Amino acid sequence: METFCKSDVRNFFKQKFTFEPEKDWKLPSDNLIFKYPLWVFPTLQESKTRLNTTKSLLDDKGEEWRIHTFKSLHLCEAPGAFISALNCYLCNYHPRIHWEWKANTLNPYYEDLNIKTVISDDRLIFPTLEHWYFGKDNIGDIRNPNYPKNLQEHIGSKGAFHLVTADGSIDCTDDPSEQEKDSF
Repeated sequence: METFCKSDVRNFFKQKFTFEPEKDWKLPSDNLIFKYPLWVFPTLQESKTRLNTTKSLLDDKGEEWRIHTFKSLHLCEAPGAFISALNCYLCNYHPRIHWEWKANTLNPYYEDLNIKTVISDDRLIFPTLEHWYFGKDNIGDIRNPNYPKNLQEHIGSKGAFHLVTADGSIDCTDDPSEQEKDSF
């Protein structure tokens, strides 16, 4: 998997294109190219300076400060494509980072849910069930007013997440053009 991803990405950078100019084409005069004054946003320049100053504070730190636990939370995630993509990225580009993740989706094993609203593809959910939280009611519906509080209690004092993703939809394979309407 690792070599497949890396080789695919490397191939994008190996692409070469050749364009032949028209016979009577000439390079434009520098008077035409540079005729307007330099475009500067003072506010943006101030932000850039502050950012670079902050980044410079890390110059005397070794590489060890970067190695830590990366924590992510994925809401409405089934079937789990974003988790899989993030896993691939972390394995390929940050293999020394320890990854802890939690995810939520409508519970595909909860029998009272409408089969039209649940994504039943559980190829990621089943082998990683300990990472999934479906709420105290075991439904997994984040629209339940108690769900945020229950999730916070479940997570407890484990600290903040570095990344939170949210798809926020339901299975719309029957009518993809009406996804937004059917989700609400």
